Amino acid sequence: MNAAGRDRADGGRRSRRARLRGWIVNLLLVVLSIAITCLACEGIARLAIAPRSSGIGLGILDARFHARHPVRGAEPVSAGGPGDRPRILFLGDSFTEGQGVDPAQTFPARVAAALGDGYAVETSARSGADTRDERALLASVLLRSRSPTALVVHQYFGNDIAYLSSGPQVPRPGWLGRQLLALSEVSYLADYLYQPIFLRSFGPAYVKGLFRAYRDDRRLATHLRDLDQLWTTARGAGSAVLFVVFPFLNSHVLEGVPLFELSRQAYIAPLADHFLATCRPGDGLLDVAALIGAQPDAAEMSRWTANAVDPHPSAALHALVAQQIVAFVTGRPDRVVACPRQAPVRLRRSPPASDRGAS
Repeated sequence: MNAAGRDRADGGRRSRRARLRGWIVNLLLVVLSIAITCLACEGIARLAIAPRSSGIGLGILDARFHARHPVRGAEPVSAGGPGDRPRILFLGDSFTEGQGVDPAQTFPARVAAALGDGYAVETSARSGADTRDERALLASVLLRSRSPTALVVHQYFGNDIAYLSSGPQVPRPGWLGRQLLALSEVSYLADYLYQPIFLRSFGPAYVKGLFRAYRDDRRLATHLRDLDQLWTTARGAGSAVLFVVFPFLNSHVLEGVPLFELSRQAYIAPLADHFLATCRPGDGLLDVAALIGAQPDAAEMSRWTANAVDPHPSAALHALVAQQIVAFVTGRPDRVVACPRQAPVRLRRSPPASDRGAS
């Protein structure tokens, strides 16, 4: 190859290297621009988006919210030990724990505040607990307790039959979904954008499985027996039972029917009938769907839920439920249905210490 040919070859190589360097520089600039944009958006998101509960315990927003507002699982709510005060035990799942609201706003805490020192109020609740879990929780509490329980407030929600459901029990996202969930554990922006998509992808299959279980006579009969055993355990310890049934609190539609209304048809009505047919003196039933009223529209439903992605009860609904429980405990039931053919047994409130001393 002559000198001119070599010069042309060298020039071509230099030109290709220059173009390659240009492509690399441009690619790095694009990546840097995207990174800076994402960091800027994340910074804005952290300033603009308040931590919120997700309803399923996933994401950085949920973690930050519950770091500030820890839930109450199994612990005394009222101050001091039971002593000789009548004890009220709240039994349930994340609705009783108070997912999505401040601990002081939950219905157990509000009941304790309203009733004062004459009652010992305690919770035994666990997120995701079904009826069999709650029966075990109740037996454990009664076994280790040294003081009698006057009233068990049994909170019920539509997923309490989950142990008999054929639907998915836990989310199983694909590869991309798992990466986005991992990102949502560290990024406000990813959590805020992806959580609603994730919940819509998992929720319908889970809920369909629950309602199939309620419609199956064999599985419903098994569930009713498990409920009977739970209530029998409470009554065997000398406790009255207040059965508090919550509907699904969102505006989603399943098979053309809003979940709120489907809750009434599928489980609230049959469970209420069964409870009232087997209840004892002093027992009561509180239908929270009836307390709310007719099917709420989307705007009204937002009043009763913790936030846009968390269908747990709002502080307003906790307050409404607490008001009814206090009325029942103090012998002035309003929307609570007392055991048929029997008047509700008013819990005996311990007199103040000064009065006991005087007597």
